Amino acid sequence: MDGAELSSIQKSFLSDLYESAQGDKRTVVPLEALSQKLGISEEEALEISGQLEQEYYIKLADSVTGVSITEKGITVVESNFLGNG
Repeated sequence: MDGAELSSIQKSFLSDLYESAQGDKRTVVPLEALSQKLGISEEEALEISGQLEQEYYIKLADSVTGVSITEKGITVVESNFLGNG
């Protein structure tokens, strides 16, 4: 992971998201929504996708189709998981 280093505020948000999912190790979040909430580009979010999955059990999903974009399978998600602001 070269460019993106998570701030403490971003880490806190991710921890809260993980806890709100009650430790469900299949939390799948739309890429566009997560990158907006963290204030980073979608490319940066993809760069840290390994860290998100390892530390917070968060998998990124294609924002349009709601399908997981990880290689570990297809998961349908709610497109409004994080709300609108």
